[in-house]
Amino acid sequence: MERLRGFDAAFLHMERGDVQMHTLKVLVVDPARLGRPLALEDVHRAIEGHLDAYPRARQIVVAAPLFGGRPFWVSDPRFTLAAHLTERTVAAPGGQAELDAVLSELASQPLDRSRPLWDLTLVHGLAHGRQGLVVRLHHAISDGVGAINAFAAMTREEPGAVVAPSAEGSIGAAPSRAELFARAARDVGPWLGELPRFFKDVSESNRKNQVYRAEAKHLPPVGFGAGPSFTTKPVGAARRCATGNLALADFERVKNAFGVTMTAAVQAVLAGALRREQLRRGEEAKGPLITTFGVAIDRASARLWGNEVTATFAHLAVHMGDPVERLRATAASTQEAIALVRHLGTDMAGRWSEYLPRLPHVIGRRMAYKTKNTLYHVGTASVRGPSRTRWLGPVEVVEWYSLAALAHPPALHICAYSYVDRMSIGILTAPEIYDRPRRLLEDMEDSLAELVSLAHRTDEAPGDVSTAAG
Repeated sequence: MERLRGFDAAFLHMERGDVQMHTLKVLVVDPARLGRPLALEDVHRAIEGHLDAYPRARQIVVAAPLFGGRPFWVSDPRFTLAAHLTERTVAAPGGQAELDAVLSELASQPLDRSRPLWDLTLVHGLAHGRQGLVVRLHHAISDGVGAINAFAAMTREEPGAVVAPSAEGSIGAAPSRAELFARAARDVGPWLGELPRFFKDVSESNRKNQVYRAEAKHLPPVGFGAGPSFTTKPVGAARRCATGNLALADFERVKNAFGVTMTAAVQAVLAGALRREQLRRGEEAKGPLITTFGVAIDRASARLWGNEVTATFAHLAVHMGDPVERLRATAASTQEAIALVRHLGTDMAGRWSEYLPRLPHVIGRRMAYKTKNTLYHVGTASVRGPSRTRWLGPVEVVEWYSLAALAHPPALHICAYSYVDRMSIGILTAPEIYDRPRRLLEDMEDSLAELVSLAHRTDEAPGDVSTAAG
């Protein structure tokens, strides 16, 4: 038995009928070196060799009586790998749109809570003889850092043989309700013992927060500061996905030309794209939109599972018509938002969730639809991925995407994960927000091209890059 950490439990509690809290990890692979398409038996054999290194794959969530806030990970005595593997074929011609349609369906269907919280779909029929491996992974199991590390652990930088299956140990019987209750009850003493220190640290964190915000110039207000926008309307359970690639070198050029971070460059490109959508919809951009994104507690962590990021909030300066001003304002807010988390301590939110794992659901879900404002307008994630091509045995991974979960409102999230020479974009939304989310991807491409063009001008005439375009 292993108790869920606060963050993990919080993602579990966010899930309700129209809120699915599983993420999608998508690998597009080329089996040409294998000499034939991948079969489900190949996938079974490849995963089987890694099961012992990834215990969450064979664990279910079970709550102790009276202690449902933070349940337990326990081994599933009924686990069979085959039950978590399935396959399907996309419609012709097997392009990005056809793959996205399958992803939209998989994102809309909840995982079975009575089994380990993941499954994998082998997708056939993609263009150029390629195939897809789509893992549905509950956010309670892992964040983006853990997923990237797991991806790296299961792949190699050179083609080779598939990892041989490990000697799978026997899975014991599930603990009884009495055993779960006894274990949870033993945790009460240490939990209460830490409360005085926790309250002291909370008080100090609040003081530091006030001092920092008094000096900061670019942070959103605390609380429900996100006004109504097209991203915040109520939605149902259906999801829409869009995936695609932008040139990593273009983001690098923007980053270097304007002296911003890669995260800020991604945020600024998104700000330009959302501004285009607002203007298209006739929505006046009177002020910035608010984004939330995670800051890793340990940026060098090699963990394969768990959630160890703290959410922070920044402005997307969609109200600024000048692309460079929009970039600089977005970058300044992003920088301050990250610095605030580091200043307060990246573990404070995790400690809050250890005591109040249901709080994010109560605040984000129940309160938001009862007010005109929400906590934020759009969720984002920017994670550095492998810089060299990865291989699953003799099978080349040619593309890799991540799509997050939607704990709406709002109902729009964008993941930007670098892979080799590209920035892989995964957009998750709902049909009530974007019936065709590929339009947002196209707008991001235009926004990036605009900034790249201005970055070229900085090379030719430093300091003279203002423009009223956008």
